[in-house]
Amino acid sequence: MTTDESKLEILRGVEQGKLSIDEGAHLLEILDGNSAEQGSEPVSGAVLPLHEKLEVSGGWRMLWGIVLWIGLVFLGLTGWWLYSSYARSGMGVGFWFALFFLMVSCFIMYIGYELMASKRWLVVRVSEEEKKKVDIWVPLPLRLAKWVFDSFGSYMPEDVPTESIRQMLDEIENDREADEPYIIDVDGKEGVTANIKVEC
Repeated sequence: MTTDESKLEILRGVEQGKLSIDEGAHLLEILDGNSAEQGSEPVSGAVLPLHEKLEVSGGWRMLWGIVLWIGLVFLGLTGWWLYSSYARSGMGVGFWFALFFLMVSCFIMYIGYELMASKRWLVVRVSEEEKKKVDIWVPLPLRLAKWVFDSFGSYMPEDVPTESIRQMLDEIENDREADEPYIIDVDGKEGVTANIKVEC
């Protein structure tokens, strides 16, 4: 890779938000050879994080799929409650209570499905003193969030910028390819302070 190609890739990384402005400037200084100490650093190693490929594991999908199974269990219980209430007293108060909770169970199942089928993920990467500790994967159900703002945006308080949030959700969805995660690095020093850097 030529120097010009490396510079173009660094600038593209800054434009896409994969590198901060300071990181991009530092890498460009290394390429230009402004100092002997910086020039000795391997540029390819600094650009490597741009090509880092993270894939959500089946374990994290199954973990978030628990919401779907909880909804399924509630659906079975409320279905039995609905049937027994109707058999006991017809369409009385117990029947309508059971019907309400049956609808809640269906909504929980829908949320669980959205979490499992999510194509956008957030990764919280916790590390301390250059030592990686753990990655925590969180699905971003953007379709569900946009539906909430489209359906109930007019009922929200006036100080909630619904249009801006809706536009931000669209940009987040279009910014990355499917299953390409957003990374939040949390670097703690001596277990006391934390420096949060968002890469997205």
